[in-house]
Amino acid sequence: DDFISKPFDPLELNARVSSKIRKMNQAKVSRKIRRIGDIEIDFDYQKVFRLVNGKPVDLAFTTIELKILAFLSGHLEQVFSREQILDEVWRDTAITTRTVDSHIAHLRTKLKDSGLMIEAVKNAGYRVSLNKTTGA
Repeated sequence: DDFISKPFDPLELNARVSSKIRKMNQAKVSRKIRRIGDIEIDFDYQKVFRLVNGKPVDLAFTTIELKILAFLSGHLEQVFSREQILDEVWRDTAITTRTVDSHIAHLRTKLKDSGLMIEAVKNAGYRVSLNKTTGA
């Protein structure tokens, strides 16, 4: 991003490095992140992390899985039908409601032992809630 020709003044180098660090820290502050239990959704980088011993572990979500989790986790405890999830995530694409079930199964596997739980609500759909057994 920057270049200083030789010979350079050490004070100028220090000022430029400090400026870059300040800009990086400001960029981190403005990132859009949602934390629920021990799960962290980073919308800017399109990644989902699980905090294990205070360190983030990338859960390697697909784009669709991220969209489903972002939608459901934005409305904790609220039940959404398969059709509502289809409308929100896939918009106008012609896909069967059973596709939602498949993606939810993948999400459940990746979220196993985490602070989030995706529950099936009989004859209604799915909801995300905090898992009471993990203490998260």
